[in-house]
Amino acid sequence: MPRPIFRRGIYLLAATLAGTGSPAMSQTETNLTLDAQALASSNPFLMPGPDRGAVLMQISASPEVRLTSDTGSTLDLNGTVTQKWFSQHYGHFLVGKFDAAGKYRRNEYLTVEADGGFSRDLAVDVLTSSIDAVIDPQSIRTDYDGALRVRWTPDARTEIVPEVRYETSDYSHSTLLRDTRTFKADVSASRRISPSTRVGIRVEALFNKAAGSLAENSQAIYATIRQDISPHWQLDAEIGAERTENRIGPVQDLALNASSTPTRLSGRAQLCRKVPNGLACLAGLIDSEISGLGGLQRTMTGSATVTQKLSERTSVNGIVEYRHSETQRGAFPGLDSLRATLKLDRRIGRHFTLSGTGQYLRRQLVGGGWIGAAYGGLQLRFQPRQPDHD
Repeated sequence: MPRPIFRRGIYLLAATLAGTGSPAMSQTETNLTLDAQALASSNPFLMPGPDRGAVLMQISASPEVRLTSDTGSTLDLNGTVTQKWFSQHYGHFLVGKFDAAGKYRRNEYLTVEADGGFSRDLAVDVLTSSIDAVIDPQSIRTDYDGALRVRWTPDARTEIVPEVRYETSDYSHSTLLRDTRTFKADVSASRRISPSTRVGIRVEALFNKAAGSLAENSQAIYATIRQDISPHWQLDAEIGAERTENRIGPVQDLALNASSTPTRLSGRAQLCRKVPNGLACLAGLIDSEISGLGGLQRTMTGSATVTQKLSERTSVNGIVEYRHSETQRGAFPGLDSLRATLKLDRRIGRHFTLSGTGQYLRRQLVGGGWIGAAYGGLQLRFQPRQPDHD
């Protein structure tokens, strides 16, 4: 587990933030959210076999801190700790996440940003984010990541952003999945050509490796656009070409062990519409990423999200996510997963919010066929008012 690398990333983040110098951070905002949730499902881990139902009880605490300086530099710290108990079969789990993000604004031309964090999740809770969760939804995934980027704006219309990022995933409670790591370097350049249009280019290189296997790398180039189609519609997209390199022989035989796949279409798009008291978005993505199965996977995802405020105290949120993944060497067939969630929030009093949640999960089995199950339950959230300190 590359914890030393993660620690170095945190030190780098701290060093970046230390550059805020004088004057010191002048404003502090704090927030704390506590919630308790009860859910029932006929098959919470989407496992084959009879008698898979269980009731889930969980409690969470989510503190947040935001520091802001007079020059516009910021530091954001937030985390969540969740304890889950299942009524039968599955036991109990401690999961959560921590994120730190800092921005050092030297002047109107140059900003340095750094972020880092980790998360520990049940794979079934991130079902539509990786083929690994579809293969082994009972596994536990721990992710570490850190990034450093520089935003340079030589003039009011142009922005150039180089970035480096490191990510690693560790798997436990799984005999199928391997630990993975990814290093990414990219640089993007964009220019506003009108009040409503920004266009640009982005070049990306990824270096991927799964434990016990050789490196598999990819390079891509994209054309990007951000377009305000109207006061209510906005498009954010990039489209380009991606080429991957698979190491298939002994490391010492570099002339023999590199095989490249054909250049493939890659990209993403998000189309959003702002409505009174709400937002609706459609999004899609196609690219390649490392898998705990030991190689690159080709992924296609699509999602639709809706957020709507129904009244001063009531709002509704809905999301449907679909993912198709397949390994490039054909070790597994294409595998699909689906998540659909509907949540109704009702604020009661100054500090409490009561939510009703319905969710449907579905995954494709390696041997063929599908397993689907529904969740349903209630959540009570408490947000005490926290004093601000200047």
